[in-house]
Amino acid sequence: HNRPVSKLAKLLGNPDGDALVEELNKKFSSLPAEEQPAALLKWAAEEIPEGRWCQVTSFGPSGLVALDTMSKMGVLDKTQIATVDTLHLFPETYELVRTVKKHFGLDKLQVYRPEGAQSREEFELSFGAHLWRADPHLFDFLTKVEPMKRALDEMSTLVWVTGRRRSQGGDRTALRLVEVDQSDGRVKLNPLANWGKDEVWGYIKKHKVPYNSLHDQGYGSIGDVVTTERTDPNAKNEREGRFKGQNRTECGMHVAVSGDSVQQMHKRAGIVRQGYEWEARERELSAAVGIQQVTTEDFEDKVINSKGNVLLEVFAPWCGHCQQYAPTYREVGAALRDAAGDLPGGILVTRMDGYQNKVPPQHAAAYPVKGFPTIFLAKAGAKAAPLLYSGHRHESEDVVKWVKEEVA
Repeated sequence: HNRPVSKLAKLLGNPDGDALVEELNKKFSSLPAEEQPAALLKWAAEEIPEGRWCQVTSFGPSGLVALDTMSKMGVLDKTQIATVDTLHLFPETYELVRTVKKHFGLDKLQVYRPEGAQSREEFELSFGAHLWRADPHLFDFLTKVEPMKRALDEMSTLVWVTGRRRSQGGDRTALRLVEVDQSDGRVKLNPLANWGKDEVWGYIKKHKVPYNSLHDQGYGSIGDVVTTERTDPNAKNEREGRFKGQNRTECGMHVAVSGDSVQQMHKRAGIVRQGYEWEARERELSAAVGIQQVTTEDFEDKVINSKGNVLLEVFAPWCGHCQQYAPTYREVGAALRDAAGDLPGGILVTRMDGYQNKVPPQHAAAYPVKGFPTIFLAKAGAKAAPLLYSGHRHESEDVVKWVKEEVA
């Protein structure tokens, strides 16, 4: 009875929220598809109390059609408009937001960002530069799901409008015009659920609605710059270019999440945040003794193609053992830096965040990382596989002695 759909039903004089949803679907599905968006949005503006419904939009083509429809109906002042800035959007997307605000007079547009961050740099200080690659679900939770849920809570939303369509494929093929979010019981209106891509773009061109210029550059669906790629214009799934390298079609905004899952995500986020706060300090301390950072992108240059010897520690910022071992590894770095002139081929001491950076696939067999921290020694000019430090003692003098003996 405390679900938003139940509260909405009570406000509308209906004793049963689920029955209300079925009634609305039956009513609006009977209309021709081209009439459904305006009719459903008109109903929302007339029946839902002002301030209790909103549109959450990323300003994709469908969302823009809904926005333009409400503008032409003169009901934009009856709803709230919100967007989520993941801090990882394309420059063209930020430009579109500015254009759309001016075009529709959206002075009251509410922008929600990841909690505790106002820029991508601030986000990366807390969670690393490649969280999207290391833990896509946590990344999406922090940059999309949590800000959106916070927006809906702060706006006291009972009903929200989305731009989702069946023709977008994936998990959306069975979409209904009206549905209940199983996570929180809010009602979602999908006014363009039964429109196709051609209808959407036909509307945009006919009514001169501004849109993201990336659509003219081969991008079918546009999300974050780190996970979006160009697509085949004839692709059956319009969202094919999203979440590259990942077997999914949704970011989590429209996927039911239990309260326990949300708590688990917050807990995981806290662990990762603590790890990267530690790493920010440790990176500076390591650099002070000549230890260089290695990433997936420069692994080939710094490790594989190095003309000298390379000592590599693979660690995870959130790993307690790694944090405890860090001062010892710095001692190793300082000792080998001072002894480099006496070692045939010299030596480069490096460290790689193995949580967000992986050994390139072609070298993974030679560098098997089965736990953190792991230490490898790649000898200058050696065609053999790198050596894995497996000594029982891990004091700095033990590792330094091992390196000197192997190099000599």
